[in-house]
Amino acid sequence: MSNYILSLEISTNLWSIAIKNKFYYVEINNYKKNKEKQIIKIIDYILYISETKLNKINTISFNFGPGSFTGIRLAAIICQNLSLNKKKITRISSIQNIAYETHKKNKYIFISLLSKYNEIYFCIYKHNIKKNI
Repeated sequence: MSNYILSLEISTNLWSIAIKNKFYYVEINNYKKNKEKQIIKIIDYILYISETKLNKINTISFNFGPGSFTGIRLAAIICQNLSLNKKKITRISSIQNIAYETHKKNKYIFISLLSKYNEIYFCIYKHNIKKNI
């Protein structure tokens, strides 16, 4: 059985919806406010252009922070509703994702992100070969 993944990153104004099926990967990026009015249409569209049926999706992932509380909550609600037929939901931290992308070059990774409220989110990771971070 192939792993079909639908991924949502809607916690900021620059948002992304992606799908990976057994043949290819499709991503739609957008920079618009009022994403809540468009998100379901974009999910339908990305399923259509990737020739994937919703019932084939077996994993749905979303960013759980840092980011806009409303955007994170919206992504969680959408994932919950789309997973009614027992799909796996995976939460992904954007900070941990950045660390994962850079861990091959560095033993220690320090990440800081500036929020729109001038708050700084930061984290330090130590690369562990056995655990992969």
